[in-house]
Amino acid sequence: MWEELAARADWAIKEPEDCNHAPIVNKDNLELSAKPGRTVEISGKAVDPDGDNLTAKWWIPAISCTYKDGKGKGLAVSSENGWKTQFVVPNDAKKGDVFVINLEVKDDASRPMTRFAQYIITVG
Repeated sequence: MWEELAARADWAIKEPEDCNHAPIVNKDNLELSAKPGRTVEISGKAVDPDGDNLTAKWWIPAISCTYKDGKGKGLAVSSENGWKTQFVVPNDAKKGDVFVINLEVKDDASRPMTRFAQYIITVG
């Protein structure tokens, strides 16, 4: 958080080409539907306006999911890093349950900036 604040402060005193800018995360296909027991393929992409290298991290904010299995403790994606992952909808999920999966994209600048995309999977 502090690095991003420092990067933004640079905007007030430096030329735009000398500042870091946040990654731009693709926001297509953020709402998905799946039946219980199904594997959902999720992919994301992003570009960095400054050409910095980007890292992608996937995680599930269980508190944001409506599925109740002891507060979502067993929820996980197949791969926490990279541009693709999978999520298996639990067999006991009910129609209308919602799962939230976050994609966190961070650049590798000296003052890194991070952006997010949030994927919503609704059980149908």
